[in-house]
Amino acid sequence: MKVAINARLVLLALAVLMLSIGSVWAQSVPKTSTNLSGTITTTGTFQQIQGQANGRQGCTITDNTVSDNQWVYFGTCANATQATAVPLYPGQSVNCNLPGGNLVLSDPVCITGTTGDTFFANFQ
Repeated sequence: MKVAINARLVLLALAVLMLSIGSVWAQSVPKTSTNLSGTITTTGTFQQIQGQANGRQGCTITDNTVSDNQWVYFGTCANATQATAVPLYPGQSVNCNLPGGNLVLSDPVCITGTTGDTFFANFQ
């Protein structure tokens, strides 16, 4: 009986040790961010926020307005149209991380909206 209790304690201690080791491996490395927030310069004309970045690890673009929509396009700005871009309603965001994995779009990122409206843009 005493051997069985000691064996259970050893197994419990081993489980706690394995869980604590696992949490060490789960720590993430901080990523440096670049804030490229700005202002829409010309209504209806896509402007580039950031060019192609093959090493990009993530990005978030947010419509900072309270009443105007903005559109974000991933690709060459000359090819961008509102119909092919991601619509952003006031306060809404989009990011360049694709669902279902660690895939991040490396295309240029372009935006349009109403002249003078601001947007938040952060890239890693």
